Amino acid sequence: MAAPEPTADAPDPQPIVRIDPPSVVSRFIYESDKIFKATQKPKPGAFLPEYYENRHETSVCHLDGCADDRVWQLGRTRRPGKTLHARVDLDVQQVVDHSLSCISAPEEDFQEHAVVIDWPDEKEEQKKIAVELATRAGECKRPPTVA
Repeated sequence: MAAPEPTADAPDPQPIVRIDPPSVVSRFIYESDKIFKATQKPKPGAFLPEYYENRHETSVCHLDGCADDRVWQLGRTRRPGKTLHARVDLDVQQVVDHSLSCISAPEEDFQEHAVVIDWPDEKEEQKKIAVELATRAGECKRPPTVA
C-alpha cells in the first residue's frame, strides 16, 4: 500500500537546525524555589527536561543576535500567568559536553526558541546532568524592573 499523499493543508516539516558552540542560550526560571538564595545560582531542577512529543527536552532562548531587551520581553510573555524570576545563560558547549544537543525550535512570535535534547530516559541520569549544568552555570540574572 502506498504512503498517503501530503495534503495542501499539512505544513512542511521544519528542518532541524543545530545550535553549536560558541553559541549561548538562556533558560527562563519561573519558580523562585529553583534558585539558591545565598548564591543566586540555579538549582539543578531549573534544567531538568520535560517530556514533549516523544522526547525529553529543556526549553531555552537562543541568544545569538537577540537583544537583551527582547530576551527579557520573551521571558515575561512566554508563560502567561507565571512570573519570571530570573534567567540563566549557558554556553552551548556545556550542553555538548554532556552529550546533549541544542536545536532551534522556533514558535510563533518566538523565533529564538530552542530546545536541549538527547537527554537520557533514566531520571537519575537526567538529574546528574542537571547537577553538572547548574554547577557550571553562572549566577541567575534578575529581570530589570519595568517602568
